[in-house]
Amino acid sequence: MKYLSIIGTRPQYIKVLDNLKNHVVCDTRQHYDNQMSDVFLKQLKIKPKYNLNTTELGEMIDGCGKVIRSENSDCVIVYGDTRSTLAGALAAKFEGKMVAHVESGMRSYDMKQPEEVVRVIVDRISDYKFCANKPARENLRKEGIFNNVFIVGDPMWDSLNKVLPIPKSKDFEKYNVLTIHRQQNDNDEFFKEVFGALEESGERFVFPAHPRIQKRISKLKIPKNVEVIKPLGYKEMISLMTNCKKVVTDSGGLQREAYWFSKPCIILRWETEWTEIIEDGWGTLVGGRKDLILEALKNFNPTLSTNKPKFWPEYGCKERIKELLNG
Repeated sequence: MKYLSIIGTRPQYIKVLDNLKNHVVCDTRQHYDNQMSDVFLKQLKIKPKYNLNTTELGEMIDGCGKVIRSENSDCVIVYGDTRSTLAGALAAKFEGKMVAHVESGMRSYDMKQPEEVVRVIVDRISDYKFCANKPARENLRKEGIFNNVFIVGDPMWDSLNKVLPIPKSKDFEKYNVLTIHRQQNDNDEFFKEVFGALEESGERFVFPAHPRIQKRISKLKIPKNVEVIKPLGYKEMISLMTNCKKVVTDSGGLQREAYWFSKPCIILRWETEWTEIIEDGWGTLVGGRKDLILEALKNFNPTLSTNKPKFWPEYGCKERIKELLNG
C-alpha cells in the first residue's frame, strides 16, 4: 500500500502520521504564513514532498489529484475538518482511491459552520473512519455509518507528549490566552463584543493572531490589556498555554490542550464537538456575548479539587492507526 497524507493547517501538522512505510506528505499551504506553517513543520520534523501553495479549494482539489496520480497512492489520509481535508478526500475519490479520515465522527450539529459541512461530507466518502473517542463513534452510528469505524484516540496527545514537560515561566498564571480564527467569528461586531469584555475584565491577555485576523483587528480599537503577537511555533504555543491562567478561544484544538492542562476554557462558540470538556466542567460556551464572556472571566473557576478530568486519551494513537492501515 502507498499512502499520501494531505495537510495544510496547524492542527494537521500536529496530527499527521510519521514513520508510516510507503508514505509521503503533501502540504496545501492553507496556512500560508511561515509562522503558521514552516515553524511547525521544522519543530515537528515533518518534510512534505509536495507543496501546493494555495488556499483555494478548487486549486487544492486539482493539485491533490495531480499528486495522487504522480505517486499512484492507494490511500489518501486526511485530518480534521478544513478545506485541505475536503480537497484531499474529494481528489482521492475522483481518482478512485481509498480515503482514511483521522478525527472522524466529530459533530457540532451546526451546518452553518464550514467545518461541520466538511466533517459530514468526508465521513460519508471515507473508507476508514478513525475516531478520537466514543461520542464520535456514536455520532457516526446515528448517521448509519458502521463499517471500518475505529476508536484510536487523539493524535494531538501523541504530539503533545513529545514536547513535555514544559518549564514554569516567571509569568505563570499572570495572563490569559486568547485565540480567534473561525470564519463565522471574523466580523467587527464579534470582536467589539469580545474586546469590550476583555477590557472591562481588567485581566491581561496574550493574543497570537492569525494573519487574516490581524488585518481585521487593525481597524478596531484593541484594549491596552490585550497583547497581539504573531502566531507562535508549536513548542512556544504549548508553553504559552501551560503557563496561562485561562484560555479564551474558538479553536477545537486549543480546547483540548486547555483541558489536558487543566486550564479553564471560555469557548467563543455556542456549541463544541468536544463535549467532554463541558461535561467535566472545564469549558463554558459563551458565543460572542460580552456579558457572558465577562461573567466567565470573573466567575468560571473550575479546580482540580472539584472538577477532575475523566476523558484522557491514551498514548499511541498514531501507532494504532498505522496498524489498522497495514491490516
